[in-house]
Amino acid sequence: LSIDKILTGDVVYSLLRNSNNLQQTINVLFNKNVPLTDKNVENLLHYSTDKQQTIDLFLSKNIPLTDHNIFMLLQSSTNKQQTIDLLLSKGFSSDKIFTDSVVFMLLQSSTDKQKIIDTLLIKNVPLTDKNVENLLQYSPNKPDTQLKINALKAKQQLSESKFRYRDFFTL
Repeated sequence: LSIDKILTGDVVYSLLRNSNNLQQTINVLFNKNVPLTDKNVENLLHYSTDKQQTIDLFLSKNIPLTDHNIFMLLQSSTNKQQTIDLLLSKGFSSDKIFTDSVVFMLLQSSTDKQKIIDTLLIKNVPLTDKNVENLLQYSPNKPDTQLKINALKAKQQLSESKFRYRDFFTL
């Protein structure tokens, strides 16, 4: 039997639920290459006694992560900035990390709203209508945030036009 057939969501849940040493069980599951289905990711993060270590294990495996898994990693993270930096260093794009639901969750859970807004803008958060709405809604300094959003929009548009210009002349 393949590991995917053995370590189903129900089996992983039972192993974690009945474990006497949760973090050791999680480490063993990672060493056995537990399939990282959405349900397994949720269970591993839920039962983890050291969530940041478990997140680091996820990211050390260089495996593809679904949008749901990225959301779960960031939601469970005890150091969201470090997790965002790790995701970016692993090659995940800002578009993949900063979905509308992730941006909303980060803003909602942050104690320093302006700091998280500034961080998101520095990290080139995609300026979807929903993200802009949330950034402005949660901003304690709306005029400054609006100026930063406008600057980022201009930067993103310039980057897109350079990309189109380059493609046009390389045809």
